[in-house]
Amino acid sequence: MVTYFQKQEELQPGAEPTDMEGEQLITMVNKAVSAITTRLHNLATFEGAESRVSTLVAAANSHDNLCRMDPAWHPWL
Repeated sequence: MVTYFQKQEELQPGAEPTDMEGEQLITMVNKAVSAITTRLHNLATFEGAESRVSTLVAAANSHDNLCRMDPAWHPWL
């Protein structure tokens, strides 16, 4: 049985793709859809640098954190 990757290697740029069996095509499409869905989900939940910076600034300005700070740092306030 020829795998998808072996078929991909046989294709030349501009050549028409060969026909596949129905089940094989459905499996490939399902894998592609799940990979795309996973990527989109990961991108949607990515917090990025801006949210990390805002979290650190909020923690630094928090009154609870400031009152727990060592008194030696008070002149810096």
